[in-house]
Amino acid sequence: MQRREWVDYVALQYLPWDDPALVQQMLGSHPELGWVALVLPHERICEASLRNALARAAPSQLLLRLEGDPTDAEWDCLGRLAPPNLYLTLCPDDSNSMWRCDADAQLDALASRPALLPRIRGLAVGPSEPRHWATLATFPRLSMLTVRGPIVRSPLPPEVQHALCALPDLAYVDLLDASQPGSNPRLPVDCALGLETYEAWRLLDGDPEWGPAPTPVTDAVPCTLRRAMLWSADDATRQVLSRCEGLELQLIDPSD
Repeated sequence: MQRREWVDYVALQYLPWDDPALVQQMLGSHPELGWVALVLPHERICEASLRNALARAAPSQLLLRLEGDPTDAEWDCLGRLAPPNLYLTLCPDDSNSMWRCDADAQLDALASRPALLPRIRGLAVGPSEPRHWATLATFPRLSMLTVRGPIVRSPLPPEVQHALCALPDLAYVDLLDASQPGSNPRLPVDCALGLETYEAWRLLDGDPEWGPAPTPVTDAVPCTLRRAMLWSADDATRQVLSRCEGLELQLIDPSD
């Protein structure tokens, strides 16, 4: 068990995999297993001790960070893990895994398994191919979405904006990749206001390359936002957000 940035996680690469009974004891008896992120090398997805431990603990959800590219058999094993709700970090862009995995191939693997799609409640991924904007809208019960990587240099197509905004459970969207300066894929304003958490370069932007032209936001559009992070906010943005009661707003560059 380790703590980093106030988040508990278990690095499963350090488990004694040669002792299945001990693995099951360590994981199967963990009282908060459903709320702890598991960092898992893809080679371990099919471990019987992992599958048995999760079946014993019976958490309602599994927070899983996959390191490396699973094989087809390993993706199938993921689908056989017991927790009904999956929150996945795929191909994390850090010093340990950069260039060692293919987020586009991973999204293709998930998209080819329709039975798995409704179980995925959270997804953090950094693809490069713009076609995968459409893939991200095919997870019917998606609640949390974080997008990083080269894809944020490509705008969100209008049809994908509509499809994402139509997802009934979507509450958290993070499109703010500070490593891609100047990019601003974003959701329509009325859609963003209906989330609980929204992170993007801007809320309003007149550049048609990155989204629909801003339209007047009437008082009839409610705001349920509780947390927002933007690169900057002009007067028009502040006026729109003033209707969001109790909003925690963080600006990266308040002077911009």
